[in-house]
Amino acid sequence: MQETKTEAAGFRLSPQQQQLLASDGAPGATQCAVLLDGPVDVEQLRAALDGVVARYEILRTTFVRPAGMRTPQQIIGEESAPAWSLEEQPSAAGVIADDAALEALMALEAGREFDLERGPLVRALLAGGAEESALLLLTACAACADSASLSLLLAELCESYAGKMPTEEPVQYADYAEWRHELIADEESQVQDGLAFWRDAAADRPAPPRVLFAQRDRPRGTQRAAAALDLGAVGLDELQRAAVGAGVTVAVFLEAAWHALLARMTGASELLVAGWADGRAQPDLARAIGAYEQPVPVRCRFQETTTFAEILDQVRRSRALAVRWQDCGDAEDLAAVAGQAAAEWTFSAVGQLPAPAREVLALRLAPGDAPLVLALRGSDAALTGELVYDPLAVAHDDAREIARRFVTLLHSALADPSLPVAQLEILEADERELLLSASGADAPAAGAETPVHERFEEQARSTPDRPAVLGVSESLTYAELDAAANRLASHLERLGPVRQQPVGLCMERTPSMIVALLAILKAGGAYVPLNHEHPPARISHQLLDAGARVLVTEQHMLASLPELDATAVCVDRDAAAIADRPSESLGSVAALDDLAYVMYTSGSTGTPKGVAVTHGNLATYAASIAARLSAAEDPAGLVFGVVSAISTDLGNTSIFTPLVSGGCIRLIGAEAATDGGLLATELAGEPLDVLKIAPSHLRALLAADADGVLPRRWLVVGGEALTWELVGQIRSRSPDCRILNHYGPTETTVGCATYLLDDQQRPDSLTVPIGFPLAGARIYVLDPRLGPMPAGVPGELCIAGAGVAAGYLGDAGKSNDKFVADPFAPAEGTGRMYRTGDRVRRLRDGAIEFLGRLDDQVKVRGFRIEPGEIEATLGAHVAIRQVAVCAEDDERGGLRL
Repeated sequence: MQETKTEAAGFRLSPQQQQLLASDGAPGATQCAVLLDGPVDVEQLRAALDGVVARYEILRTTFVRPAGMRTPQQIIGEESAPAWSLEEQPSAAGVIADDAALEALMALEAGREFDLERGPLVRALLAGGAEESALLLLTACAACADSASLSLLLAELCESYAGKMPTEEPVQYADYAEWRHELIADEESQVQDGLAFWRDAAADRPAPPRVLFAQRDRPRGTQRAAAALDLGAVGLDELQRAAVGAGVTVAVFLEAAWHALLARMTGASELLVAGWADGRAQPDLARAIGAYEQPVPVRCRFQETTTFAEILDQVRRSRALAVRWQDCGDAEDLAAVAGQAAAEWTFSAVGQLPAPAREVLALRLAPGDAPLVLALRGSDAALTGELVYDPLAVAHDDAREIARRFVTLLHSALADPSLPVAQLEILEADERELLLSASGADAPAAGAETPVHERFEEQARSTPDRPAVLGVSESLTYAELDAAANRLASHLERLGPVRQQPVGLCMERTPSMIVALLAILKAGGAYVPLNHEHPPARISHQLLDAGARVLVTEQHMLASLPELDATAVCVDRDAAAIADRPSESLGSVAALDDLAYVMYTSGSTGTPKGVAVTHGNLATYAASIAARLSAAEDPAGLVFGVVSAISTDLGNTSIFTPLVSGGCIRLIGAEAATDGGLLATELAGEPLDVLKIAPSHLRALLAADADGVLPRRWLVVGGEALTWELVGQIRSRSPDCRILNHYGPTETTVGCATYLLDDQQRPDSLTVPIGFPLAGARIYVLDPRLGPMPAGVPGELCIAGAGVAAGYLGDAGKSNDKFVADPFAPAEGTGRMYRTGDRVRRLRDGAIEFLGRLDDQVKVRGFRIEPGEIEATLGAHVAIRQVAVCAEDDERGGLRL
């Protein structure tokens, strides 16, 4: 490397320095803490420091921004200039044997800002110099020295302390900085290949992991904390053998383990990690001191079957390519890598230090852009390190858990590198048991052993005159509703056997619809709710697929329904015949294992699936949600609004909860249910107490800016993710209304989890958590092998317990794919579990946060949509060759296809 300095007042910054000094903020500090054999001769140590600083210009360099220039210049001080400081703190000797105290001292020193224009930019702190052991803490401005520099500086310092100052002329950093600029400007083809590598690296940006840290929505800071890694049980001989067997270095083996852990924690299919390179590829830079280290892009791609051995190979290749071209990156390239990276990685090989140095206790890079850095150090005797993190972005408990999981995964990878990454262990046995114990309990709520229509009959006997159903133009008391349902049930039974038979139900949202629904249940049948606004072909498919031989409807709908291979019972046309039937109950004709309803959901292959829900499933849900509301207020006498079609189970909360607890159903007409102004007019003077609604539906109603839309007591929100922005709207309009976030796929009977919002707390989640399991439900967050995922780590939501439906009607294949044996049931083969396909994570308080889908299913205004079903229908058209359906945000904050 040729000498290129001139007598100019200043010198250009290197790309590394440009990146560090790009903003007006401090560039951060690099630190090294070393244990010395004492007692230490302070004056001799001071003279040794003087000698080292005199040898290296960069240690007496300051940074000045000349007038009219955007970028500072390096200003080299005279050899005799006071470029460093040594401070003695005898009272700090206690930090030697106390990791927490050492961490606090390092953080305090790192937090002291450097005066970049005046210096000094290198500080030394000596603790306990008169004792048998002393601590020397070196803190340098990151633009002057990297972590390797501090190791080299420390070695020379010890040699100088012993009177053995090196004689060879060192490379000066200003020369290196100029060489980097000349290299980047070189038009030689090999250099151009390196420049192309960095251009491609900047363009090839993997999507950042959706979830990595619990506090990911908080701003990043410049301070750093550290969580120690317990690596004492990692055998160096075993690690060396495993690395040699895989054809990689120990550093690459450890770096691959970091990539593997990040993949397990995030579920990402591709990761970019800023893998720091020492910047000393040129032979004459081997012992150079300065800001040489820099981030380089190290990428890995993951599939469910990707093995750890394959990740080793990916990391080896990616790192080798990045290190080959590391000198061709400019400041923007380095900043792009650091800014895109999911995390950072650094490994320092610590050699044998001369006396009086005994052991390096900590070696730390300056804070980078990534909120998480795994910093490891390897010596002949031990592997040590810590997880350095931004405390504003990463909670301390999360950092400690991540550190522990890295060690657990490393042990698993050492035991068998041929395992898929998805099968590497990241949980200790005690944490696994704790997670399973937090999944919920089998004990159902009171009343779960009685079918809902029988509980309704008990309520009708105890409160016969209480209002049960309110419509736009008619209402029914409990006694009237019970008698009307009994008469229709008797009429249905007269037409033929009904028990366990699917019965179609297609009616307007009136009290007669509730009568028909109860009548089918009382007769022992399973209602199949249909939406008369759906295409005739869909309605026909549902009736044929369910095998319904009877359809309960209204006469005016017959013209719009498809040709039926079923007996149509029109409640208005056949009113006289129905009125002649007895009003007494048919008795207990339905068992808990009998079907209660069949609800059709969207299908990925183009065919809707019929979910078979039993009386036991429905009874469990109704009892559980009634108990959940009763925890704060007795639901008896509350008015529950129904604004959803019964062809989805969204509205079942507002139908069955009041029927089993003595509340009242208020049926909202279809037109008012979609117009906030009309709804406010309809509810004027008669507000709702409870409303169950999808967030996008509610947002549309609130857009009318009309008073009276929100209920007085309870707002139950479900069907889609609930945003904090919408919560803010609700609270600004109705501060006293309790908000209950409600979650549950149709396959687990309406709902299995709820989350009551607390005004005093907001968890670290992008959307409102879906919460905690209802009574009788168990909720797991599992990996692809159906193993438990740690708190904070994304996985698939799987649901077990009494609410899990009987499966898909008449489709054993699809049922077996989604309804599987519960691997955590008290006894093998005693429970079933539904794999939802929802991507979630467990928060630190045990609540579940919804993150999205593992497939392309979407929710539009609370309706489950399989794009594949729509694609199959469109693709069947003769004029369409190719089709793709996707969901995108609309202007109202929801989704549209």
